[in-house]
Amino acid sequence: MRYIYLDGQFLPQHLSFVSTNDRSYQFGDGLYEVVCAYEGVLIDFDAHAHRLGRNGKELSFHKIPSRDHLLRITKRLMRLNGFHSGLVYIQLSRGVAPRSHVAPHSLAASLFIELQHRPVMQRGRTICALTHMDNRSQLPHLKATSLLPNIHAKHKAVAGGHDDIIYIHEGQVQEAGSSNVFIVKEGVIKTPPASSRLVPGVSRERLIALIKAQDLPFVEEVISSEELLHADEVCISHSSNGVSGVVRVNDIAIGAGAIGEMTSHLFNMYLNSIGCARDIL
Repeated sequence: MRYIYLDGQFLPQHLSFVSTNDRSYQFGDGLYEVVCAYEGVLIDFDAHAHRLGRNGKELSFHKIPSRDHLLRITKRLMRLNGFHSGLVYIQLSRGVAPRSHVAPHSLAASLFIELQHRPVMQRGRTICALTHMDNRSQLPHLKATSLLPNIHAKHKAVAGGHDDIIYIHEGQVQEAGSSNVFIVKEGVIKTPPASSRLVPGVSRERLIALIKAQDLPFVEEVISSEELLHADEVCISHSSNGVSGVVRVNDIAIGAGAIGEMTSHLFNMYLNSIGCARDIL
């Protein structure tokens, strides 16, 4: 039996119900985080909890759960489910109230957490991507649950035989569907600078810190769509796999059309770093 957590209760999944008045259901008025669990280790849990709290404050959510509260719930849920590796999905809604564009003052936020059994941290994982005009909201840096433009773009990519999308805005690379983009050209690693048009990825920050610690050639600068297609290597950073190689974009092979040497090195760095600053079940 699988258990989930919903507003103070640990419930069998088949007996859990979200109110039709939940604002995340009616308006997409919610936030989420996805934390990778790998062999009993919660990777960068503190950073995910901090971002959830920061985004909640920016949107004026009330009674946002603390990092310690989230961690206690997650660990208990992992024990209940005998869960060691996969994804932890945390969703915070503004709360439950009769439908109105303006929420009642001091409405308590609603918390939902579930565990998803799926392969994570797979060595040699590859992705074929499709570029897509960035037609999302003006607040893409918030990990909000209102993801209709993202879902539409992802469906279009998958229908065309691709695995993911890479957003392009005014000729510049922004990010992938749910991850950050890095390229390698002539030995230099590049990623777009943090801005309001991309999610400040937790995995992105970990990877950048590792790159700098090894003193690898690295710059944060604008990447054009042409640079993307002519890169020696392209990879993405994301919670579920750390680093994955992008081997084709718009059906054009990147480099040799296989995971490159630097991408492999970045994955190994990321995997080896998991023992640092970690939370253990």
